[in-house]
Amino acid sequence: MTPSRRGFLEYSCLGAALVGAGVATVPFVASLGPAANAFDDQIVHVPLSDLAASPTTTVSWRQFPVTIVRRRTADLAALRRTPPDDEPRTSVFPFPVSVAAPRNWHRGVREDYLVVVAVCDHDFVRVVGPDQSQFVCPWCASRFDLAGRCIAGLGKFLPVPPHHFDAQGRLAIGAES
Repeated sequence: MTPSRRGFLEYSCLGAALVGAGVATVPFVASLGPAANAFDDQIVHVPLSDLAASPTTTVSWRQFPVTIVRRRTADLAALRRTPPDDEPRTSVFPFPVSVAAPRNWHRGVREDYLVVVAVCDHDFVRVVGPDQSQFVCPWCASRFDLAGRCIAGLGKFLPVPPHHFDAQGRLAIGAES
């Protein structure tokens, strides 16, 4: 066998082995990620009767704390005096953000309820509160009002998850109606 034929056969075999290894690796690497429908069924239902007993409730949605606050009349009056801001439509969070809710003055579907993911958008730390009608980030000291807007500090807003109130008297977090 001539040296040129031997080199051609060596490189051909090496190329075929690399292609075979690549073809075998692609399905394995693709299987490491989450399934396409992994978060489809993650809708949390909270009965409104549970919210009537306590003014503040926290539930877990997609492993994030979602705080639900029943706002008082005085809180709503203070929020009406604050103009709505232009919140960015893009999210830095690994979950969908509500498209409809943040554009009104109370940043919600209903004005008497605030539904926010209780995580500061500046450093992704869970916020504390509401105390004295404010949420506070313990890391960057940002303060948020009862609409989830930043009133002091480095944060911008508390994200509003997709949610709606259904006919059965429940708050459904994870899907907009």
